[in-house]
Amino acid sequence: GRASTSSKRMASDRGEMSLNDCLDHFGFGKHQLIVSLVVGVIYLTDGMEMLTISLVQDKLAEKWWKGYDKQVVADAVGVLGSSVFVGFLVGSMIFGSLSDRLGRRKIVYICAGGVLCFGAGSSLAPSYLWLCILRTGTGLCIGGVAPVAFSLCVENMGSHNRGMFLCLFSCTF
Repeated sequence: GRASTSSKRMASDRGEMSLNDCLDHFGFGKHQLIVSLVVGVIYLTDGMEMLTISLVQDKLAEKWWKGYDKQVVADAVGVLGSSVFVGFLVGSMIFGSLSDRLGRRKIVYICAGGVLCFGAGSSLAPSYLWLCILRTGTGLCIGGVAPVAFSLCVENMGSHNRGMFLCLFSCTF
């Protein structure tokens, strides 16, 4: 509140600009476009990754749980769907603080690579247990990339463009 206002006033008295002032002054440029496109594609692929398993989980249950009671199959499908969200929860908690120490861009790349590896591994899973483990890993990385990429965008957008672009990013997921 009051301290940040007075420090802004002192900085402007010395002719200094804050990062937000600079972003507002220079506007939306090539750098913001690249960040926007990369984050938009990452959000889009993460959303597709989450959607894909919901489309194929019933077929997987038929394959791996054929002949079992319907309640057992329903429970197995529920555990498979929940495994992604358990990973998402843990990843959101871990990678946010890691990005403060290691840098947002590095964590975005690490988590996006993890989504790719765990997603590819999920398609080759030999059993239900392995699929649940790999889907938890996928969720862990999606949980890391989603909030960190969002923060990366916030930090690279001027205040005039921020609301519109963050709304667009949310639509891609």
